[in-house]
Amino acid sequence: MDSSDENNISQLLENFPDMKDKYKVIEKVGSGSYGSVYKALNLKYKNYRKTRSQQKRKNEETDDYYKYIAIKKIVAICGVDLIKNEISILKAIKGQENIIYLLSAFRCKDEIIIITPHYEFDIFKEFFTTVTMNDVKEYFRSLFNALKIIHSLKIIHRDVKPGNFLYNIKEKKGTLVDFGLSEQVKSQPNSTPLNPLSNSRFNIIKPTEPLSTLISKVPPTSALANTVKKMMNALQNENDPPANIANRKRKVNVISPAQCENRGESSSRNIMPTKRARTSREIKFEKLTECQKRELLKKGYVDVIPKESERKPSFNGHRGGTRGFRAPEVLMRAENQTSAIDIWAAGVILLTILAGRYPFFNVVDDTEDLMEVAILIGKERMKKVADSFGLEFRTNIPYITDTGISFDTLIYRLRRELFSNKVQSADIHDAINLLKKCLEPIASNRITAEEALKHPFLA
Repeated sequence: MDSSDENNISQLLENFPDMKDKYKVIEKVGSGSYGSVYKALNLKYKNYRKTRSQQKRKNEETDDYYKYIAIKKIVAICGVDLIKNEISILKAIKGQENIIYLLSAFRCKDEIIIITPHYEFDIFKEFFTTVTMNDVKEYFRSLFNALKIIHSLKIIHRDVKPGNFLYNIKEKKGTLVDFGLSEQVKSQPNSTPLNPLSNSRFNIIKPTEPLSTLISKVPPTSALANTVKKMMNALQNENDPPANIANRKRKVNVISPAQCENRGESSSRNIMPTKRARTSREIKFEKLTECQKRELLKKGYVDVIPKESERKPSFNGHRGGTRGFRAPEVLMRAENQTSAIDIWAAGVILLTILAGRYPFFNVVDDTEDLMEVAILIGKERMKKVADSFGLEFRTNIPYITDTGISFDTLIYRLRRELFSNKVQSADIHDAINLLKKCLEPIASNRITAEEALKHPFLA
């Protein structure tokens, strides 16, 4: 523990003197914009006899039940209302399996601390490529059970990701944590209406940010970046995947470089572009010269705009969450978002494990997030999502094909070894089927947590 951590701990104990007789702070185990998390020894720990049977947590109502506890120190600058919201939500779900357990909370001036049990867990980055299919099943049984519970209480987590799901491989148990962005909604509407965008362009890759440059900067761990690079070089895999895996070659149609030049000029002025003129034919990307390709990519764009008949002055859709794990409706800022956004995020985790790449969507802003999701699920389905919100999805990026990328083909190319074992191969196909249901672009068609637990892969 360095001197700065020691000073922080001393300050913590000084601000909360009642803690000195109860806890011995051991180390800092995490930090972020919200504050810091410390592991502490409970000095009043009682060695209760633990059983595996599911009993009511009578003893767990007090922190004396736990040998080690976690102290989350939150700086009030994060927003008192948000902190109060997190505490109230934790109280509402107190005592539920696979969900962080609130023991107590205190405030002193501009600092707030939340006391929870300390959960031992394995670091996702260190195990996600080596886990067995049985481990994957246990992981998602725990995760979907947690989501089933909070969704039944009409709570949306909004930030489901590996870092917020602490999984212990040995105990085969996970705990959903960090409800800082969560919200409790009164109802879960079937449709997701939108108060559309203003007349300004939204989610644009500007001419000063060539797509080729963006992709070249993405670390090699990005599965989607590797796939796109293969498309850029027109690489075709010589060996086809198993017969039940789709591996169709698709023709990629884009607008001509001249048309893209005009569109690029309008986007640089950040105004609504005029509709491009139709040409007698579209140009196949593979037939362009290298110079034409480079010029085309420099003018690439992806955007979501309101339809002509539905333009309104503003919108208020929630954009909370972590980049790379946000559902299409979040990226398009739909209002009245549902618990389906948590299912999408869980699907991204499953995709990460199956593809063996973390992060899978390696993005730095909303534009790249929208672009990579569109590359994966395809232009046609992105248009359907946008249309359901009264929006229009547009792009001239050649790698955003009409039908997107086959999940089967993608995973086969990245993790061919998973298909070598006949017994495991059956599990893989079930897992991919569940993946497709989790990453269904239309929120109302997405599988629920309760349904996921009954899916053949997890049942």
